[in-house]
Order: sequence, then C-alpha cells, then structure tokens
Amino acid sequence: MLRGFLKRFIGLRFNGDYSWEQASKICGAGYQSDYIAQLAVNATQKAMAAEHLIVNQRSIRLLAALLQCDCSHVVDFGGALGGHYWKLRRHLPTLQRWTVVELPLLVNLGRQGFANGQLEFSTTIPTDGTVTLASSSLQYIENSASVVQQFNTDRVILDRVPTAERDRVTIQTVPYQKARYPARFFCVHTIFEEFGLNPILQWEVPEDIAWVDGRLHPYIGFLATRRPR
Repeated sequence: MLRGFLKRFIGLRFNGDYSWEQASKICGAGYQSDYIAQLAVNATQKAMAAEHLIVNQRSIRLLAALLQCDCSHVVDFGGALGGHYWKLRRHLPTLQRWTVVELPLLVNLGRQGFANGQLEFSTTIPTDGTVTLASSSLQYIENSASVVQQFNTDRVILDRVPTAERDRVTIQTVPYQKARYPARFFCVHTIFEEFGLNPILQWEVPEDIAWVDGRLHPYIGFLATRRPR
C-alpha cells in the first residue's frame, strides 16, 4: 500500500473526466515529443544490456502467455523501440520476426538504431503476424476497441490495461517524463465485449496502480482469442 500512496501523491496522477478531444487539446504533443523518444532510447538500451535475464514480473507474465502461442511472428503494438523483444527473444525458440508497430518518430528511430533483421518497425499493423501483444498502449489511443478488432492474429495478449466501473478518459501526468497524456480507463464489465475477445488466461498487474478521485483502479492483463467477425 505504501507504494500506492507514493504514486498517488508524487508519482503518476490521473485527473478529470473528459472527452478524448478535450483531453488531447489540454495535453498537446503527448508521446510524440523528442524528450519521450529519448527516454525510450535509454530504456531500450538498458534492456539490450541485460537481455539474457528475465528482469521483472511483467516479463515473466508475458513470457508465460507467449509460450502458449505461435510466436514465429510477434506483432508488438505500441512496443516503443523493442524493449519486450530484447528481454524475451532468447526464451522464444520459435521466434522468427518481431514487428513493433509505433508512431512515425519511434519507427524512424527504431529502424536507424535497433532493427536487426529479426526486430523490425512499422507504422501499420502487419497482416501475417501469429500473435499480437499490446502492453500499456491501448489506453493512450482514441479508437482502441476498433484497433484491437484490426489485429490480424487469432491470439491477442493485452497487458497493463487500466480498468474502472465505467469507461472514462482522464489526463495522466507523468512527472519524470515532464508530460501529460489522455488516458482511458476501460469498463471492467464490458472490456471483452468491446474488444471482441474471448479470454483464455487473465492476470492482475499489482505493480501498476492508478488513483482517481481517491479510489484505487486495478490494471489487468490477459491472453485471448478473437471472436469471429
């Protein structure tokens, strides 16, 4: 609980109840800033330096889910510069390709400094992936449900998804990034219907904590199959 209180008062903050348009106008550039891009570069270089290790609980949960899938071509939606790839690639024996789908700024950085023939970067969702991973990314895009329905894989892994009793758009303030973003909380009762998914495996994400209006909102992750279109 101490960690939750620290995050509440000096860490991540979530405030307000907005439309996506309203929150976007207040937040401005958001993730598309050079400063955020440099933080991604630093984090990825750190992951590369320790790639022989599973470094935290998040990686272990993702590995457990990925090992239940065909991992020959992992599509990493919102995967920055490939941090998950560098942490997990040595533990996925069938991996052939890992495609990060990101904003143009990060795709350019990725292609220039991190792509290696197996790791690649794209601004569009590939049509030939075997499993799609989206970790802490869907809450930061406006049309998240329609994007999930565009994933071209039978199995989908969603991790670090913030939930609430109802759908709600807040403004997330991240002091150490000097940034604010629109951030959506998904209704825990309708999330699978909204995304068009059938869960196979679900887990809690206790290290992620969100306080909104004095209440704790849990994050979840899950492995799911897509419902027939």
